Amino acid sequence: MAAKVGLVYSRLPELAKLFPAAVAEIVRDTANEIANDAKMSMGEEKSGRVYVKKNNLGHQASAPGEAPAIDTTNLVTSIKAEMIGLSTAVVSASAEYSAALEFGTRDGKIEARPFFRPAVRKARKRFIERLKGLESRL
Repeated sequence: MAAKVGLVYSRLPELAKLFPAAVAEIVRDTANEIANDAKMSMGEEKSGRVYVKKNNLGHQASAPGEAPAIDTTNLVTSIKAEMIGLSTAVVSASAEYSAALEFGTRDGKIEARPFFRPAVRKARKRFIERLKGLESRL
């Protein structure tokens, strides 16, 4: 199941025509920032239950509302940022359970443990400020 979250700026197409290299840099930097913040959030301290794994090591799970806890690193290593045009990038997680963790499941068996949406919110202000800086050059 795919998950989609995004940043939109109404004058981005216009700015991309006038300042293609600068817009590409802003979009690329923002996509990388979102991917890195999503990954880093998984390494933060968690407050979910602690359980013992087969190797007798304890694991601190994430509580609902927290970014997922790192267990196997599969989710973390599946997160990629990719430019797909001068003014468009995609940040994705290819782990098959990534959308279930981001949004929770409809049946409620898994509550949301968002990692992309907080990263997008964090990057939004800087993204807009950088694009407004380009707009001021018009």
